[in-house]
Amino acid sequence: MRLSSLSLTLGAALICVLSASALRAQEQPAAGAPPPGAASQTPPAGAPEAPAPAANVPQPAYAQPGNAPPGYGQPENLPPAQRQAQRQISMLTRRLGLTPGQQSQIEPILVNRQRLIASIRHDPTLVPWQKRVKVQKVFRDSDGEIETLLNGPQLRRYQRIVSERLARQRKMQQQMQQQQMGASPMG
Repeated sequence: MRLSSLSLTLGAALICVLSASALRAQEQPAAGAPPPGAASQTPPAGAPEAPAPAANVPQPAYAQPGNAPPGYGQPENLPPAQRQAQRQISMLTRRLGLTPGQQSQIEPILVNRQRLIASIRHDPTLVPWQKRVKVQKVFRDSDGEIETLLNGPQLRRYQRIVSERLARQRKMQQQMQQQQMGASPMG
């Protein structure tokens, strides 16, 4: 019983740490980015259209022209996975100097990662340690995909970001274990 309680607590802590650290790192706007809502979502007449997404990247229904409800381009109206991915793209662009091409290639990877993590987190058939292992695999896989799209200096900086994330996760796990041991009855 005590072990399953510890597993549940550690699983919940891991998810909280991942969410909180991603949000904290991305709350700062990208350098030179306009404030939210400052740019119009509709291009002026005669303006060139945005480049089409890569043909091999499936686009969700809400991303298809004409399928979005009014005001859907605003961050608060996007699905949670898309919103989180945009925050992460903003942070990565600021910290790695991503090109627009890299941004468009990395965003679907991040959206997919967020969706997978959400589905794992809400899967009632998995116990906390299984959720933790699956989430870690999702991060490893998506990190590997992202790394293939980066140049040398960007790759080194990204690996540092990943190392920092893993260090925060380990620290949180250690704190949770210490709290569990301090709160558990002796003997």
